[in-house]
Amino acid sequence: MRKVLIIFMLVFTLTFITACSVENTETGSENQEEKVVLERYGMFTLQEYQFQKTTITNTSITFETFDSNMNRTGITNSSISQEQYNKLINNFDNFTTLDKQYNSQINIADIGAGNITYQGYEIKIDPYTQRGNPQEIAKIITALNRFVENSLEFENKNNTTQ
Repeated sequence: MRKVLIIFMLVFTLTFITACSVENTETGSENQEEKVVLERYGMFTLQEYQFQKTTITNTSITFETFDSNMNRTGITNSSISQEQYNKLINNFDNFTTLDKQYNSQINIADIGAGNITYQGYEIKIDPYTQRGNPQEIAKIITALNRFVENSLEFENKNNTTQ
C-alpha cells in the first residue's frame, strides 16, 4: 500500500510540474510582443478616471478607466487594422534599448506619469510629456497620444451615428 501511495504522489507531482511548464510556454513572450500597454495615473482628473489603461493589439484598442480603488469605471473597445497597428509599432524600433525610467525636469503640474510596455519591456515616464524627454521618448509619446485620440474619436463617431 505504501508503494502505491508513493507512486501515486510521484505521478501527481510530475503531472503538476508538466502542467505548469505548459502554462508558462503558452502565456510567454508571444502575447507580450503583440501588444502595447499605456498606463496613466496621477493626473488631475475626475475621481472615476484616476487610472487609465490603454491596450493596443494588432486587431483592437481597449481603453479602460479606474477609480482610485482600482474599480473599473469605464471601458471602450475599437477594432483597428493591421496597417494602423504597424504604423504605430514603427515608432518602437529601439524601445527595448531605452532606459527603464525618464524623469523630465520640465515643470508641469497635473499631468501625471505614464508606463509604456511593449515586448515585455516597461518604461516609466514622469511626467508623461514630450517636453524635456529625449527625442526617442517624445516620438513614442506623440505617436501613442495621436493613435489613442484618433482611435477613440473614430469609435465615438461610430457610436453616435448608430
